[in-house]
Amino acid sequence: MRRVVTQVIIMLWLVTTTSASTVADSFTDRRISVGQKLFRTMLVADMNYRNSILPDGNIYVDMVYQYDEALALRSAEMLTQDLSVLHEVPVVIRTISIKQYLARGGQPSVGVFISEKLSSEQLKKVIKRSIANQHILFSPFEGDVEKGVMAGLSVESRVRPFVNMRSLELSKVKVKPFFIKVSKRYAP
Repeated sequence: MRRVVTQVIIMLWLVTTTSASTVADSFTDRRISVGQKLFRTMLVADMNYRNSILPDGNIYVDMVYQYDEALALRSAEMLTQDLSVLHEVPVVIRTISIKQYLARGGQPSVGVFISEKLSSEQLKKVIKRSIANQHILFSPFEGDVEKGVMAGLSVESRVRPFVNMRSLELSKVKVKPFFIKVSKRYAP
């Protein structure tokens, strides 16, 4: 009898830990999906997008990752479906590691989407690089806007863009006033 009770307890524990992990993954996937829609909206609101058109006639967007390249590739594929053109200019989504992004220097890109939660150290480096290169930096992960990421999402009674006004100012990115008006603003 004791053995049966132990087995039932172990089975219940396995089911709850597996389902909690699935819920967490589902929540992260949903934040990424919703975040990509808001990121696209912010790119459309960028008033200086023309400065990001390269000689090949394309605008580039970077999907960056620290460890999970497969997740970044899936996220890039999803974003490509919603963002094939920006103001009638073709968009190319590049999937690159944080290391590659930091090493590239000033290679033009209109925006950078963070596809996975980054370590604090890596996040600081990406924030610094994005400000220096005047990239729109977007993270769907909670707490990143308060750490200096230019934009993310605010989930309250409704979902809306969340903008770090200091990072926006430092990067010299200009977005349409309406976008700022409908956003939740963070001013450190």
